[in-house]
Amino acid sequence: FNVPQNRERVFVVSIREEREEKYIFPEPVKLEKNMYDILIDELPEGNFVMEHLLDKRPHYEESFQEGTLNYVGMIDMRGNESIRRVYHPSGICPTLTTMDGGHRQPKFLLDDGRVRKLTPQECWRLMGFSDEQYEKIDFQSNRQKYRQAGNSIVVPVLEGIFTNLFNQFRNCLLFSF
Repeated sequence: FNVPQNRERVFVVSIREEREEKYIFPEPVKLEKNMYDILIDELPEGNFVMEHLLDKRPHYEESFQEGTLNYVGMIDMRGNESIRRVYHPSGICPTLTTMDGGHRQPKFLLDDGRVRKLTPQECWRLMGFSDEQYEKIDFQSNRQKYRQAGNSIVVPVLEGIFTNLFNQFRNCLLFSF
């Protein structure tokens, strides 16, 4: 659905058994974006984790593939391996979580060698929300914004499922019980 995030989910659509029609899920949409399309150009200074990567994979660029997690290396910090991983913005983002506990945001290596974490706005973009929608929650704390993004459903996926549902069952009485 052209959202550069590795977010594997199972969606279930239930149709009453007396209906003979079967629901058909939307066709996959070719991914044409990468993290460069999501990242904000003017980043607040507090979003840099450290100036340089400490444990870089040798020849990491050779393994890069379009539409995948382009793992670069690890930063030296305490915590689970998954929160220490650093990716290259030419690929996609790992699954967003609620990011409770600090430093759990996905991290990316910039072209200038600095490592940065995602902002709440970028997390919302990864869930398919527009910048205008994000601005409506400006009064909330960053912690709450991260939590909402991590608990959300990717908007274009949900739109695709509902569009197919309404188009396929247009002639039926919707919401009849």
